[in-house]
Amino acid sequence: MKYLLAGLVTFLLPCVLYAQELIPDRPDQTEEVHVVPRGRFQLESGLILNGFDSGRSAVINRTILRYGLSKKVEIGLLTEQGRDRNRYLDETVQSSYPVAVRLKTILLQKHSWLPDITFVGYGQIPVAKNDEGKRAKPSASVLLAFLNEIGKKWKLDYTAGFQQEAFGPKFGWQVFTSLHYEISE
Repeated sequence: MKYLLAGLVTFLLPCVLYAQELIPDRPDQTEEVHVVPRGRFQLESGLILNGFDSGRSAVINRTILRYGLSKKVEIGLLTEQGRDRNRYLDETVQSSYPVAVRLKTILLQKHSWLPDITFVGYGQIPVAKNDEGKRAKPSASVLLAFLNEIGKKWKLDYTAGFQQEAFGPKFGWQVFTSLHYEISE
């Protein structure tokens, strides 16, 4: 009986699966120019391990909930929480904010010779505190994401902008790039 059930599940499973292309955003690596389709949610989560000179490691869970408002606009909620989060926020360039809202808007798409361009803005929600009890400041991050398609299988993503510290007044420049190759269709 269990073999029959396993066989039926194996046979029927491909018939009921529906999948869509997932284009994840990693705020510390690259921002994609694409937005979530209108009326759809997308939940992304990742675990970050970062070692420090002291021998202790930060273990950070970064989660972003994205929602498509229209064909060209999405909103999102980003959280970064975990062990040694404040040190991670202060000492690394990969960090963003403990809790932030995001607006993503397509500015240019499918132009004949210009890259696709998308505006990405983060606004920190000042609810978190650091180890000294200092409350986070209302901080901002403003980025432009670009995509160049090189032939049918290659694409080059690059992102540039600035970000204000989560618990301080300083601003830092951010530049990310990634090269992608499509193995199959």
